[in-house]
Amino acid sequence: PGQPSFWADLGDWSFDPKITAGHEYDDNHRRTDVPGEEIKVSGAAVDAQVSLHGDTQRTSFSLVPRLRSSFFPGDTAENTDSGYLDLSLLHKGEKSSASIDSSYSSRETLGRYFPSSGGSGGGLGDPGTGEGVGQSTINNREDRFAFVPGLTFDLTERYAIELRAQYLDVAFDEQVQNDRQDYS
Repeated sequence: PGQPSFWADLGDWSFDPKITAGHEYDDNHRRTDVPGEEIKVSGAAVDAQVSLHGDTQRTSFSLVPRLRSSFFPGDTAENTDSGYLDLSLLHKGEKSSASIDSSYSSRETLGRYFPSSGGSGGGLGDPGTGEGVGQSTINNREDRFAFVPGLTFDLTERYAIELRAQYLDVAFDEQVQNDRQDYS
């Protein structure tokens, strides 16, 4: 009696799985500008994610793995599989805080078009408007890793010193000169 339990010290945790399934139709799947070379696809789309989130008095943690896939029975070469993993950690002290934000994605580029960002970047099941990625029309895969640690020191109520570093590493399966090259 009088002793807090181990589970009470862990704080508030939530586990939130979500999945959507639907039909996808695209009359210009590779986003070509050449009339007559459009690729039409029609098939199933699945978007699934699990959010794990925890909070204590001083610490907040979030982990979100996500998978997006499309299946086109009439043109299996156009099937896509993309995976995302977002991690966030924030610890607050009395006059300071430390954070780590990290994300990894492995996604199909679909010629010159990416689906919208995964993880925390878009709504589940929402294909989004996409992002332009260059001029190459080949189907390619991009692996992207981002790591952003940070520290904040409060000097007064109005002033603080913030230190943040950013690391980004991008690799493509197929290197395309003057368009898609690996970089860090």
